[in-house]
Amino acid sequence: MNSVFDTIISRNIEIYLSMFKYDSESIFMKDKSLIHPGEYGEYRERAFKELLKCVVNSNLKIGDGFIITSEEKISSQCDVIVYNPSEVPILTNEVSNIYTVESISAIGEVKSTLSKTELKNALRKLAMNKMLGEDRIKNIKYKVRESREYEDIISFLVCKNIKCDISKIEFDDIYDNIPQKYRHNFILSLEQGVWTYQQDFSQYPEEMKIRVKNSGLNPNSKVIKEHPVNLTENFSYDCTNYFIKNRENDIYYHIKCFLGMLSSILHINTTFYTEINEYLGLHITKFL
Repeated sequence: MNSVFDTIISRNIEIYLSMFKYDSESIFMKDKSLIHPGEYGEYRERAFKELLKCVVNSNLKIGDGFIITSEEKISSQCDVIVYNPSEVPILTNEVSNIYTVESISAIGEVKSTLSKTELKNALRKLAMNKMLGEDRIKNIKYKVRESREYEDIISFLVCKNIKCDISKIEFDDIYDNIPQKYRHNFILSLEQGVWTYQQDFSQYPEEMKIRVKNSGLNPNSKVIKEHPVNLTENFSYDCTNYFIKNRENDIYYHIKCFLGMLSSILHINTTFYTEINEYLGLHITKFL
């Protein structure tokens, strides 16, 4: 730990929380009612993006808007989009920003207080947008890495709090028939904690336990994992939910955990080259 770095990050978290929880309500609420709900949401989203800049690699940029694929699919509005600007120019107009799915590293939703139903709707929206990443995988012209979960789009939800017994949240019920790999990577409740995943090596088949042991890890141990699955060419394992609770002696601990894990996974996550001809429907070889 470096105390200087920790102090700077903690100060940025403090500024963000002040903007998110207090300034936004002071500016956009009157007599406990929102007077400009659209601007209220945008203010909170901008505040979060400023915090995110502290831990996002300089090769990546942060925006918002819509994602498109060469298969003519388009996402719903994304509050936060982390993208690689070197892969393709952003398509912009006065109304919105458009990004190709190949350039996307992560997507996020920023909310206030959520009921259980609102939590379900937000997570399922994220999952549907995350599914668009399949269109970029099918167009890859080279062999992907063995740990294929790092080819998937990262997704996260940030909210003030969740108005239900968080110990009784059943994510299987929330996601219903949506495959595990499309679930969130993180849920950050500013007042409660952060959800991610746990990888239990003891549940692996013997062949994979040997590989774990050969890599220097205890095959009977558990580790925190940022992905909902561990996915290789020969093995798929659904990770279990893991909750990091906020701490009284370090009130920003769970937020720092979220920022640290997100920064780490963004660093090793893959974006892809956007094949413009695919988007334009130009199959050049047919003309030769």
